[in-house]
Amino acid sequence: MDSPVQRTAAEWFAEAQRSYIEDHQGCPWCGGSHRVHHVHSSTKTIFACQHCDFQAFRDTQSARCGFIPGEARSEVSDTMLGYPIYQT
Repeated sequence: MDSPVQRTAAEWFAEAQRSYIEDHQGCPWCGGSHRVHHVHSSTKTIFACQHCDFQAFRDTQSARCGFIPGEARSEVSDTMLGYPIYQT
């Protein structure tokens, strides 16, 4: 897994898109298959991992991307507070 600072939000989005297709709904953060939910609307495209809570998203109107780093399931708190959101 790469550090969030080693890739831009747009690169994480592209990797999430690739991983979703090539790795059978795979997550680029935790590496698991059959974990990612893909949501596409007229304003946003989102890839969200059900296992590690990684998210990558793109605003389809402005082409701006953002992502939320995932965590190992053992590290996820009950409150899920404090996730930084990275945007480009």
